[in-house]
Amino acid sequence: MTRQEIKHDWLKEKNYVASSKWESSENYEGVLFYVSPKLRVAVCPDRAQFLIQRKVGTRHGEARFEAFSYPTDIIALRRLLHTRHSVSIDRVLELTAGLPKTARLVAEYFQK
Repeated sequence: MTRQEIKHDWLKEKNYVASSKWESSENYEGVLFYVSPKLRVAVCPDRAQFLIQRKVGTRHGEARFEAFSYPTDIIALRRLLHTRHSVSIDRVLELTAGLPKTARLVAEYFQK
């Protein structure tokens, strides 16, 4: 185990997880929800679009995610999760129920 992995495990054990502005980081502050341990939905830093990300490996002892779909509204997000990722429509509706209609409105939505 590397020094970085030991430090990462120690911080997790102490319930300290720093947020990150890197979209590929396991602790990216723009994550909205996880569909599964290997698939998550986030919003980009400038709130222009949603990001559908999949886990593609690790970096410095933490998971690394890669975005491969960039829908800008909730309809496209739901469609992609259902058709491209085979998530049941009931589960998609459950996960996205509280989201605003577009990624641009996410910041205002979560400030309320």
